Amino acid sequence: MSGYLWVKAFHIVFVASWFAGLFYLPRIFVNLAQVPGDSHAERERLLLMARKLYRFSSFLMVVAIALGLVLWLVYGIGRGPGNYWLHAKLLLVIVAVGYHHACRSLLRSFETLKALTAALPGVVEVVIAGRPSPREFPDFAAEAAAAPGVTFAWPYGAQDLERLYGQVHFAWAIDHFEEGANSAWLLPNRIYESGRYAAAPIALKSVETGRWLEER
Repeated sequence: MSGYLWVKAFHIVFVASWFAGLFYLPRIFVNLAQVPGDSHAERERLLLMARKLYRFSSFLMVVAIALGLVLWLVYGIGRGPGNYWLHAKLLLVIVAVGYHHACRSLLRSFETLKALTAALPGVVEVVIAGRPSPREFPDFAAEAAAAPGVTFAWPYGAQDLERLYGQVHFAWAIDHFEEGANSAWLLPNRIYESGRYAAAPIALKSVETGRWLEER
């Protein structure tokens, strides 16, 4: 029984620590969006913090899930009839892992686009259109307004596509959300929309989007 209590205690500690990292990452993203264009040192410092926090949170996630599996498979916690709470917990774990990967996607896109606009001020402008999650970005419009070279075009409909793509030369068709899985084979709508309105899509050659574009 003492072994079970130790595993359970560490499981709780690692889950709590993992969630702390997940909740703090979006705060760093907000700070990144508000960095002035000439503050390269501050941007690099925040990016370094975000990278280290994401890597550490990934380690905490793996340990937390591994200890949870030990509780389930070795000590039989949640096994047998009447343990419907375990189904709800597993669903929450799936959602948390998805959110974890979404943070990674945001981090990589931030690194790429911020570096591009900072390296070429006045030459490159990023236009973002859509409906950002209020949970991750409670005031995305203000954050975009504070970021140099970034414009937020708000949610849009089909009637707005010609106007939106008419403002840009390229369309961002790179998806970091589920690298090696869903992001490796999906074809985002942006490649069809941008092609219709003469904005060249940018994609990775190693994924299905890049291969599809290369064939055409």
